[in-house]
Amino acid sequence: IGAVHTGGRAFADGEQALDAAERLRPDLILLDIGLPKMDGYEVARRLRERPEFRATLLVALTGYGTEEDRRRSIEAGFDDHLVKPPSVETLRAVLAHPKLGTT
Repeated sequence: IGAVHTGGRAFADGEQALDAAERLRPDLILLDIGLPKMDGYEVARRLRERPEFRATLLVALTGYGTEEDRRRSIEAGFDDHLVKPPSVETLRAVLAHPKLGTT
Protein backbone atom coordinates (compact mmCIF):
# COMPACT_ATOMS: atom_id res chain seq x y z
CA ILE A 1 0.00 0.00 0.00
CA GLY A 2 1.44 3.33 -0.99
CA ALA A 3 1.09 6.74 0.53
CA VAL A 4 -2.39 7.52 -0.74
CA HIS A 5 -4.49 4.81 -2.33
CA THR A 6 -7.67 5.33 -4.29
CA GLY A 7 -9.25 3.16 -6.92
CA GLY A 8 -6.08 1.11 -7.33
CA ARG A 9 -3.73 4.10 -7.49
CA ALA A 10 -0.84 4.68 -5.12
CA PHE A 11 1.52 7.62 -4.71
CA ALA A 12 5.08 6.88 -3.69
CA ASP A 13 6.40 10.10 -2.20
CA GLY A 14 5.14 12.71 0.21
CA GLU A 15 4.72 15.48 -2.34
CA GLN A 16 2.66 13.24 -4.63
CA ALA A 17 0.60 12.07 -1.66
CA LEU A 18 -0.19 15.64 -0.63
CA ASP A 19 -1.08 16.68 -4.18
CA ALA A 20 -3.28 13.60 -4.64
CA ALA A 21 -5.08 14.16 -1.34
CA GLU A 22 -5.82 17.76 -2.27
CA ARG A 23 -7.12 16.72 -5.68
CA LEU A 24 -9.07 13.59 -4.68
CA ARG A 25 -10.32 14.53 -1.18
CA PRO A 26 -10.57 10.93 0.12
CA ASP A 27 -12.44 10.00 3.30
CA LEU A 28 -9.57 7.71 4.36
CA ILE A 29 -5.83 8.10 3.80
CA LEU A 30 -3.38 5.30 4.62
CA LEU A 31 -0.06 7.08 4.72
CA ASP A 32 3.44 5.71 5.13
CA ILE A 33 5.80 7.72 7.31
CA GLY A 34 9.11 6.88 5.62
CA LEU A 35 8.44 8.63 2.32
CA PRO A 36 10.97 10.36 0.08
CA LYS A 37 10.86 14.13 -0.53
CA MET A 38 8.44 14.81 2.35
CA ASP A 39 7.89 12.35 5.19
CA GLY A 40 4.46 11.23 6.30
CA TYR A 41 4.60 13.32 9.47
CA GLU A 42 4.92 16.49 7.39
CA VAL A 43 2.19 15.38 4.97
CA ALA A 44 -0.11 14.79 7.95
CA ARG A 45 0.67 18.19 9.47
CA ARG A 46 -0.01 19.96 6.18
CA LEU A 47 -3.27 18.11 5.65
CA ARG A 48 -4.48 18.87 9.17
CA GLU A 49 -3.76 22.58 8.68
CA ARG A 50 -6.50 22.65 6.04
CA PRO A 51 -10.13 22.68 7.23
CA GLU A 52 -11.27 20.32 4.48
CA PHE A 53 -9.04 17.55 5.87
CA ARG A 54 -9.89 17.83 9.56
CA ALA A 55 -12.60 15.16 9.25
CA THR A 56 -10.53 12.87 7.01
CA LEU A 57 -9.49 9.61 8.65
CA LEU A 58 -5.70 9.73 8.50
CA VAL A 59 -3.92 6.48 9.38
CA ALA A 60 -0.18 5.91 9.49
CA LEU A 61 0.65 2.55 7.90
CA THR A 62 4.34 2.10 8.49
CA GLY A 63 7.21 -0.08 9.54
CA TYR A 64 7.97 2.38 12.36
CA GLY A 65 6.48 0.92 15.51
CA THR A 66 8.14 2.37 18.60
CA GLU A 67 6.23 4.34 21.21
CA GLU A 68 8.11 7.43 20.01
CA ASP A 69 6.93 6.79 16.43
CA ARG A 70 3.35 6.46 17.65
CA ARG A 71 3.61 9.65 19.70
CA ARG A 72 4.98 11.57 16.73
CA SER A 73 2.15 10.26 14.55
CA ILE A 74 -0.52 11.51 16.92
CA GLU A 75 1.25 14.87 17.29
CA ALA A 76 1.40 15.21 13.49
CA GLY A 77 -2.35 14.68 13.22
CA PHE A 78 -2.79 10.99 12.46
CA ASP A 79 -5.93 9.39 13.89
CA ASP A 80 -4.27 5.98 14.20
CA HIS A 81 -0.88 4.32 13.76
CA LEU A 82 -0.65 0.83 12.25
CA VAL A 83 2.55 -1.18 11.91
CA LYS A 84 3.02 -3.19 8.73
CA PRO A 85 1.67 -5.68 8.09
CA PRO A 86 -1.64 -4.95 9.80
CA SER A 87 -3.97 -7.83 10.55
CA VAL A 88 -7.32 -8.18 8.81
CA GLU A 89 -9.01 -7.44 12.13
CA THR A 90 -7.03 -4.22 12.48
CA LEU A 91 -8.02 -3.11 8.98
CA ARG A 92 -11.66 -3.91 9.73
CA ALA A 93 -11.44 -1.72 12.82
CA VAL A 94 -10.06 1.14 10.72
CA LEU A 95 -12.91 0.77 8.23
CA ALA A 96 -15.41 0.86 11.11
CA HIS A 97 -13.98 4.14 12.45
CA PRO A 98 -16.68 6.75 13.30
CA LYS A 99 -15.09 9.28 10.93
CA LEU A 100 -16.10 7.03 8.03
CA GLY A 101 -19.73 7.06 9.10
CA THR A 102 -19.94 3.27 9.49
CA THR A 103 -20.66 1.25 12.59
